[in-house]
Amino acid sequence: MKIAFVMLNVLSTERMSVMLLSALAKKNLPDTEVELFVYSDGMLKSQIRHFEPDVVAYSAMTGEHIQYLKIARQVKIFEKRIGKKIFQIMGGPHCTFAPEILKGSALDAIGVGECDEAWPALLWGLGIGADVSHISGIVTQDNFDKVVKSAALPENYIKYQAINIDHRTCEDKHHQKCLDHLPFLDWDLFLTKTDFEERNSLLKRTIMTRRGCPYRCTYCFNRVFNALHPGQQTVHSYSVDRVIQECKWVGKHWPTEFWKIYDDIFVFSSRGKEGARLEEFAEKWPREIGLPFFVLLRADLVANDPEILRLLKKAGCASVTMSIEGGNEFVRNHVLERKMTDEQIVFAHHFAWELGIKTFSNIILSVPVRRGDVLKYNLPEESIARDIQSVKLCLKSRVHFVEAPMLFPYPATKLGKYCSDMRFFDGDIDKLPQSYQNVSPFDCFSPQEKRMSQNLALLSMWCVYFGSRRNSFVRQIVSPTFFKLVTGFLIRLPWQWCTKIYFLAYAVLQQWLCGAEIYRPKFRTPWQTFKTGFWKRLMYEYKKQFPKK
Repeated sequence: MKIAFVMLNVLSTERMSVMLLSALAKKNLPDTEVELFVYSDGMLKSQIRHFEPDVVAYSAMTGEHIQYLKIARQVKIFEKRIGKKIFQIMGGPHCTFAPEILKGSALDAIGVGECDEAWPALLWGLGIGADVSHISGIVTQDNFDKVVKSAALPENYIKYQAINIDHRTCEDKHHQKCLDHLPFLDWDLFLTKTDFEERNSLLKRTIMTRRGCPYRCTYCFNRVFNALHPGQQTVHSYSVDRVIQECKWVGKHWPTEFWKIYDDIFVFSSRGKEGARLEEFAEKWPREIGLPFFVLLRADLVANDPEILRLLKKAGCASVTMSIEGGNEFVRNHVLERKMTDEQIVFAHHFAWELGIKTFSNIILSVPVRRGDVLKYNLPEESIARDIQSVKLCLKSRVHFVEAPMLFPYPATKLGKYCSDMRFFDGDIDKLPQSYQNVSPFDCFSPQEKRMSQNLALLSMWCVYFGSRRNSFVRQIVSPTFFKLVTGFLIRLPWQWCTKIYFLAYAVLQQWLCGAEIYRPKFRTPWQTFKTGFWKRLMYEYKKQFPKK
């Protein structure tokens, strides 16, 4: 069997979902041939014509799905020309929570859930010509009406409803606690079939040591995904030895200087079973791997248990993400349901500063709040004022690096339903852009408010950069002066050419900080940081940020 994975573009992080699916296919069907095609290279038609795949597969996040559906229609047309049936399937979080995209599309099926078992079963069934509509986790054009049921919502919100999967006929029955049975990712596929290595000047590799998150943030899919498996463990991990084995294999075959560990939350405690796992990691990683690494944590966990950071520092941790999300406490804890205080956030980031660990945070801009809550809790009336509070909290916390995406009301999330019910959003998820720094999709904000938030999203990184310097003059004099200039003047300029200049400034600083501080394996000159991949990535991000209308 021949399988072709299609990606829109190659960015700064490996597409681990595709790499795992390829590895599963090769493990379970040894005679399988796998290719990876990058759509932006402009050669998809000739590549498919030459390879003649039996299966074309896509892994889509919300925002990307529109482009993938267009590609699927092109493949369908091409299929008729060559006279060969090509089975097309899409997976990823968007399909799990918005399976209605299958109807009326050129896709033959979508994957729901993790699909570790469903994907090999699908390939085996296709290989022998069997009916694949009975496979748990696979929704086809034939079984759609049987396994997918729509929640009753107002007709004008039908496109945005939370579609429910009937768990009696379509569920992930192999929701594993231990992931050691899974094969190594197919690193060779991604690193040889794309130009990732040409632009990977940092020699950074990305891996996950566990899946899942038990927290209930309203904007995240995890809250809903956990509800698909009631009463089951929400976090599933590889053993420390299994993680080290794969990292050693990668280091042996590909030059590696830094590891980005991309778990939702790397560790929850320094005590109990979690603590034993962390101590084992802190002992074995420096001895077996010996490279700096990055992890994601929660600030409240660190504030309540600082030993987490001490052990990570012992292991060689160079940088962490502890997302703030909202500087306004009501927005953060009641709208986003992050459940952490300002004091916990500041303490955790300051403690990381003292240990010499760089911090990377996220703040979510343009979060709509009901008028009644604004009055009841005495909140700033303008959304941009609440956004500025988020940047202020970053400065107070001495965050080194911040990303400031707009809130996107993802399908099936609690916050998505809230925005829909309150008429903040018209429910058309197909209009959500790929760029998180694009204009807000909410109808409750004026064009001027949207432009200000977009400008702040691009300039907030510069504000935080000056505020995190160890030079006291820069931190105490330059930083507050620049912050006032940004919030009082620059973000309020109404011209798009100003926003485009801010985007260029953002892209330059982002590239520099990622290479020089956050994912820094060793000292690099500006030339080393910018020489590979920067301009290509800049143009791709520019097109997402300022799409043609």
